[in-house]
Amino acid sequence: MSTTPRVFYFCPDFPQPSGGVRSIYRHVAVLHAAGVDAAVVQQKRGFVADWHGYRAPVVWLEDRPRFQPTDTLVFPEVMAAMVRQTASFSGRRLVIALSWLPSYANLNPGERWRDLGVDGVLVQSPTVARAVAWSEGRPAHYVPPFVDPALYHADPAVDAASRRAIAYLTRKDRAGEWLHGHLNGAATTAGLTWTPLRNLPEAAYAAALRGAALYVP
Repeated sequence: MSTTPRVFYFCPDFPQPSGGVRSIYRHVAVLHAAGVDAAVVQQKRGFVADWHGYRAPVVWLEDRPRFQPTDTLVFPEVMAAMVRQTASFSGRRLVIALSWLPSYANLNPGERWRDLGVDGVLVQSPTVARAVAWSEGRPAHYVPPFVDPALYHADPAVDAASRRAIAYLTRKDRAGEWLHGHLNGAATTAGLTWTPLRNLPEAAYAAALRGAALYVP
């Protein structure tokens, strides 16, 4: 039995570009480069999310990996079922809140992560940190997200007056669509084009945001 501390980040088998998946792979890649024995845990053997460019060790649940009491397991908030299934695990378990939507935490009404025996919650936003600290009754651990300046920056070739698009994502909820329906034709958005974004390569997402006047996440 290995006594070397290891860190395992569980990740859904989600093939489309996703900021949450990228964060998981980046965390593991950075830990691995720093000498920590870390890996991503995917479900089906052979599945790897490789669109983001980060190279991280991957293990698969189908291979029935053995987790030791010295290990730390990290679960995204959408994998609450897996948190429940590992309730008897004697090592450390953490949850990482990857979304700004509290509803993405698949908890029952009134349930908290600490009720499931989770040792702590990682967050990527100070706002989410305050919300988690309030709901959990304990501080959250803020890990700032990485924003690639090569992709996400103000485009000097596009002046502010020519930015005529309102870009919005459609994968997580209908906020952009709802705002479009209510504000379409309003004086405040006259002359602007509403641009839904979904299932695009990351470079295409970034290009759309660089050319937009407004962005609705």
